[in-house]
Amino acid sequence: MLYEANKKDFIKIIHESYDKPILLYFWAPWVVGSTAFMPKIEKMAHSMKKVAKFVSIDTEENVDIVRDYKIMSIPTVLIIKDEKIKHTLTGLINEKDIQKAIKKHI
Repeated sequence: MLYEANKKDFIKIIHESYDKPILLYFWAPWVVGSTAFMPKIEKMAHSMKKVAKFVSIDTEENVDIVRDYKIMSIPTVLIIKDEKIKHTLTGLINEKDIQKAIKKHI
């Protein structure tokens, strides 16, 4: 399942990173590459739901989160574990790189 986060939910979601890694997918509606990759994120969220939590963050609606994590490129993927950033992927992202990054932190 792919969750959509806002500032209100976000802190609770990050606290859950002690149980399993959390993938944060930062995207924007006007960035074609980030919207085109969304179906793959949704597919991975479903297939990897037992090992990781997937969270979608619309950068236009969540400026505070974007600022807090210093997101400079869209799309950006952050892998969070134990409330810390463990891995970052930006730009052209592929499924295999994401899966490898998650598996490192299970």
